Amino acid sequence: MNRSLILALSIVILAVAASRGASPGLQQPSRPASQPPLRIAMTEKGFQPSSLPVRLNVPVKIAFVRQTDDLCATEVLIPEYNIKLDLPLNQPVTVELTPKKTGEIVFVCGLMAFKGTLVVTEK
Repeated sequence: MNRSLILALSIVILAVAASRGASPGLQQPSRPASQPPLRIAMTEKGFQPSSLPVRLNVPVKIAFVRQTDDLCATEVLIPEYNIKLDLPLNQPVTVELTPKKTGEIVFVCGLMAFKGTLVVTEK
């Protein structure tokens, strides 16, 4: 083969590899997919649902929606993540977090009268 043809083929191969986001022979690190978004209502009975499963090391978005005028329901705290959110009436407030260990992540209302948990599992 002549040098021009080899050079042209090399450029095409590199262009295809670049368009796929990787150099030939190198693998991109896999990024965990996000979990389906969760929705938790704050009602006069507390958090509904009060317990939800989530996966370890996978980002999750949680929308909290206050559906009552109960004084305690005006905020939610997730102490382990130093999160404190005001909850306006009937307006979703979304938080995103990535569970870093198995077990439970506790969330509570502002006065700690109501409690809920995210149950973190490996699968």
